[in-house]
Amino acid sequence: MLVAGLDIGSRTIALVEWDGTQIVRSVVVDTGNDPLGNARALLVDRVYDRLVATGYGRNLAAERELASEVISEIKAYGLGVTTSTPTSAPSWTSAARTARPSTSAPAAGCSASR
Repeated sequence: MLVAGLDIGSRTIALVEWDGTQIVRSVVVDTGNDPLGNARALLVDRVYDRLVATGYGRNLAAERELASEVISEIKAYGLGVTTSTPTSAPSWTSAARTARPSTSAPAAGCSASR
């Protein structure tokens, strides 16, 4: 199985290929004035079981049928973390789950009005 992530950003385009065990190819190029053309150039002669697009140009990739799926950058980072370290959740996840809104006075410099 070969899957790929295509991040079409405003400055760079990144492609990472994953075989289910490890990264087998990783390429970063300038976005330039033709992001779609530069993204297509990275995909020439490549066949994927799944290609996911993210970044500023993710919807363009889906519209032009370059990608089979579109996700946000936040979701891409989260999936990357859980895939690369599946046995341990990042320390911030447990802190986020247990965090409660403060009912005390606002911090210095913050307005108490809502």
